[in-house]
Amino acid sequence: PTVTMRVKVLSKPDAGQRTGDWKVYKGSRKVSSHRTKRKAIEKGRQVARSAGATLVVQNTQGQFRTEASY
Repeated sequence: PTVTMRVKVLSKPDAGQRTGDWKVYKGSRKVSSHRTKRKAIEKGRQVARSAGATLVVQNTQGQFRTEASY
């Protein structure tokens, strides 16, 4: 079976904050940080398309949904 690369958009608040930046990860490597979820998803789509990966987005409650596979 083929393992599909995942690009994740995660809500990762900075230390001491309840809410904050959104981070984009390709596998376990952080690719970028964004102030809004919208910008993070845009970047995540770009990265996922170029890698032929699946984009997975986390909501602020910690649940994941699959956005798209490329």
